[in-house]
Amino acid sequence: MEKASEIGRRLWRATLVRSSPRYSDWLKCLGIGDVPLKSCFEKNGDFPGHGVRACYEIDVTRLAPEQIDRFVAYFADKSKAAPEEVRREILGEHGIPIWTEDVSIAFSLRSFI
Repeated sequence: MEKASEIGRRLWRATLVRSSPRYSDWLKCLGIGDVPLKSCFEKNGDFPGHGVRACYEIDVTRLAPEQIDRFVAYFADKSKAAPEEVRREILGEHGIPIWTEDVSIAFSLRSFI
């Protein structure tokens, strides 16, 4: 029997927005244009230097080990933090937020029937 979360995921799909200035960075880390989100509902996140922004949460449990490795390398380089620290934060409570403007969500018509 399918979990409710698996059924719900088939009702919408998240993809990277090609016109985003961060598109190439996200694509480098993910390796594909699809974005595995925890939910299609946005939340607010506090981003140092950018203030509070609307974002989604990437579902790190659905990332392959090599994707996590690419995210760790990217964020460690960008923040000048130790890769082990970045990995702990990604796999811990912080996860990986992505701004709503970097993602497009398409809903299946079945969502509205």
